[in-house]
Amino acid sequence: MSKAKAKGTLAETALVDWLRENGWSHAERRIMYGAKDKGDITLADMDFVIEVKNHKTYAWSTWMHETEAERVNAAATFGVLVVKPRGLGVTRVGDWWACVPMSQMNLLLKRWRFQADD
Repeated sequence: MSKAKAKGTLAETALVDWLRENGWSHAERRIMYGAKDKGDITLADMDFVIEVKNHKTYAWSTWMHETEAERVNAAATFGVLVVKPRGLGVTRVGDWWACVPMSQMNLLLKRWRFQADD
């Protein structure tokens, strides 16, 4: 396995473990789908696709386009880019960054408000 692949696997596994420890028992790593990739992690019960990045340099625009393509491939409502910042190890997953397009953030907030009103 290449060094880059090993770094990615480490970050993905750490995120799945963290999600499960925080109540998302259906979090799981996905197998690679080639040209029709569906993201690195799925929350099978939540309509989410998560793309994980663990790189020295950041390519936000490229990564967000990749996350969106994977969301579409998976027919999911939400696509989240999670980035492991430099200097934060796998024991600090809760401090990693999560990024979504504002249209999806708006939908998340509307759903949360609707549930909070119940």
